Amino acid sequence: MNNKKKNIAMIVYSHFESDVRVKREAYSLSSEGYNVYCISLRLKNEERYEDRNGVKVIKLFKWLSIIPKGSLLRYIIGSSLFILASFIELLKIKKSKVNFHVIHIHNPPDHLILSGLLFKWIYNATLVLDRHEPFALQIVSNLGKSEESILYKILSAYECIVYKFVDYFIVVNNIEKNDVRLITNNKPVYTIRNSFNNTINNNKIQGRERVENEHHFLILYQGFISERRDIDTLIEAIDILRKKYSDIRCYIIGDGDYLQKSIDMVKKRGLSSFIYFLGWLEQNELFKFIERSHVCLITLKNIPVYQRATPNKLFEYMYFKKPIIAADLPLIRNLSENQCELYEPGNSKDLAKKIIKIRENMTLFKKKTEEYEKILSKNLWVVDEKKLILMYRKIIG
Repeated sequence: MNNKKKNIAMIVYSHFESDVRVKREAYSLSSEGYNVYCISLRLKNEERYEDRNGVKVIKLFKWLSIIPKGSLLRYIIGSSLFILASFIELLKIKKSKVNFHVIHIHNPPDHLILSGLLFKWIYNATLVLDRHEPFALQIVSNLGKSEESILYKILSAYECIVYKFVDYFIVVNNIEKNDVRLITNNKPVYTIRNSFNNTINNNKIQGRERVENEHHFLILYQGFISERRDIDTLIEAIDILRKKYSDIRCYIIGDGDYLQKSIDMVKKRGLSSFIYFLGWLEQNELFKFIERSHVCLITLKNIPVYQRATPNKLFEYMYFKKPIIAADLPLIRNLSENQCELYEPGNSKDLAKKIIKIRENMTLFKKKTEEYEKILSKNLWVVDEKKLILMYRKIIG
């Protein structure tokens, strides 16, 4: 099938390189022969236009970094202007005689679809919403509200309105699929999981060296740094552990609205020689740190949106056969098939206890990691990639 003239625009209100799901889908579609453009956020010292493995990445809003992370002002101003700027970028590309067949929106927020609506109405483009998280549930979880709150009902009504304009939906699991179908009735919904990409080339892994040597016990967290990711519990757990073990070292890899508060907390507790914040790393560099670590963490608060969490990092840790400690939440519990240690979210003493358990029983946990291969074989990206490509063939073909 010749897809050379088939053009896809992806729009995501996050950083392209740090969003594994967006990158994976964009690269897969590009490899299939589609022309993929991705409009995303721009960090300091980045070029505005880049070619990433055949994907044309357009980066906007370097100035957004002057507004404090996590502020409501930043979210409202940033997301609203991003919608307008994305639409303008689409028009500029259109002027160069590129006709978009699909506008693929990655949420949150859901109203990013506004950037593609005119292309749907005027140029007959198909509008796809890739629902990383249920937006209404995400907002009430962030604000500490329940699903019984008036706010949740208002946001659910908002979702119903937004979804009327969408042609195809992509979700991360079957719970989400059922939810979307209840709202949309007969519209197509595809489950593309946060599965494992088994094309990692160990020979290409390169990482920065640090002062820690092989005698340290290394703990790793990677992902978005926010309060709802239970970072405060992780820091408190390291504070408990350093009183018992002087060789404890923790790498926190990522960025987010809770980064500065986390750094301040570490300094206040005198943990700067035990906890290192490394920022976002390229994938090969990240894998080097995973490879060197003794235990890898998936920390999350027990809030409604994470009752459905299926983190991709679980499979990355399994690939490197690392002992894993994860938040005791329903879907993580099911995915890990009792091969991970589960801690009570928000309980730093329990998290510290689980780290000690692994430290004192490394031989036992190495045997446990032998079961990882069976779990990985059920959760390979190659399966979900085929679903994605088949969906696109149905839309464009």
